[in-house]
Amino acid sequence: MKTRRVHPGIPENLKRPPSQFSGIPSLIAFMRDCRERGQSWREIASRFEQIAPATLLRIYRDRYEPKRNKTRARLGLPALATAPLCPKCGVVHSRTCRILPEWVNQAADWLAMRQREIQHG
Repeated sequence: MKTRRVHPGIPENLKRPPSQFSGIPSLIAFMRDCRERGQSWREIASRFEQIAPATLLRIYRDRYEPKRNKTRARLGLPALATAPLCPKCGVVHSRTCRILPEWVNQAADWLAMRQREIQHG
């Protein structure tokens, strides 16, 4: 088994990152703490399995969110899942579809037209 090289000045409890981050903000906070302790991006990357220092830098600077679940797992981030589309309108909803009946759209158009007639005439 390959051993990880860790900077000798890092306390034992900080040699490995938490096994799970709640999201990108908590990962960025972890990296910020490491940088404040004077660690290089290479040293921080050595804590993660097969993650390049440039990837961590991109996450830190640009708030980039990795899309591949394999990369997310290596970083301790929750996996992404595709959300199903609404069969009625083709959009992802957090709750139920709120498509209005056609008569409501027609009534709104009629009211808008009526309002323009009143203003111009």
